[in-house]
Amino acid sequence: MDASSIKEWAGALIPYLAVFTAGWAIYTYRRAKKVEVARLQKQIFDDLHLSGKFDHIREALDFDYSSRVVRALKRAMGSGGATIPKEDRSLLLDLDNFLNLIEYVLFLEQDTKLLTGADRLALLSYWIGWMREPERQELREYIERFDYERLSKCLATKEKT
Repeated sequence: MDASSIKEWAGALIPYLAVFTAGWAIYTYRRAKKVEVARLQKQIFDDLHLSGKFDHIREALDFDYSSRVVRALKRAMGSGGATIPKEDRSLLLDLDNFLNLIEYVLFLEQDTKLLTGADRLALLSYWIGWMREPERQELREYIERFDYERLSKCLATKEKT
């Protein structure tokens, strides 16, 4: 092969090489994105279920909703500047942290598109369904009043959980 035929072959192969390189870059990017989303899902799951960060509020919501949580919610919404007892403040702080995590998941789904509706359901379907139950009206009022906008809209929709 002479130099001129090598140049012709190289010229003919360059577009194919460029297409292959672009395809490989897209494949690598998508794979990295999937890994990032999987890490994010795992972190949220760990925070919610394994780290212990939300154990107290999950326990209070599941087992003491009528006795403790409703009382604290009513005090918070009707306080009008009155002092809320320390026990209720601690419970409300835990609740706010829990609701902020849910808002964050909804933000990741709606605004950044890092999570899908299926991801949200996998992570939060129990709690979203639980909050929609008729006897949780005080909690929904609290969510609405204290501007958990994404969660309030999510609870108002009739999607499956």
